[in-house]
Amino acid sequence: MPKKKLTKAQVKRKLNTVTNTMYDLILDKMGHINSDVPMSLPKLMEYHKIINSALKRHSPVYKR
Repeated sequence: MPKKKLTKAQVKRKLNTVTNTMYDLILDKMGHINSDVPMSLPKLMEYHKIINSALKRHSPVYKR
């Protein structure tokens, strides 16, 4: 049986969680030479940009 559809608040909360996690990974990758993050920094930055743009599209606070 499929899960119920997420509410707008749940989607926003999950996008914020993903954004914060990606930021932590980027900081770890940039700050440590022997980082255990298995992705390259350009790929992390690309995903972070995509997630941030999705969050801006979803959140009415960012709309102008």
